[in-house]
Amino acid sequence: MSASRKPYGLNGSPCASLISDLKKFPIFKDYDKSDCEGFYDNLIELRRKAIERAKQILNQAEQEEVVEHYEDPSSRVFVIVELFSKLSHSLTNELHRD
Repeated sequence: MSASRKPYGLNGSPCASLISDLKKFPIFKDYDKSDCEGFYDNLIELRRKAIERAKQILNQAEQEEVVEHYEDPSSRVFVIVELFSKLSHSLTNELHRD
């Protein structure tokens, strides 16, 4: 998968457009947002790479100052994902010390 800055909010449903594009990749071919059981397990190994791509895409948009694409598809969701990951790691370490 390569990093993309394709905006998803321009034509129709951003969610439907994104899912359509994702289904082109084998890992997402059977994705159904109403049935994600076990899906997290398939993606967890890709999390670090996804965070790095998200940072790169947001940085590119900020440097180019392209207002209409600044937050589409860029977002700051990776900040929350990183925070939860660090919190989880910290709590796991804390539990193992006791």
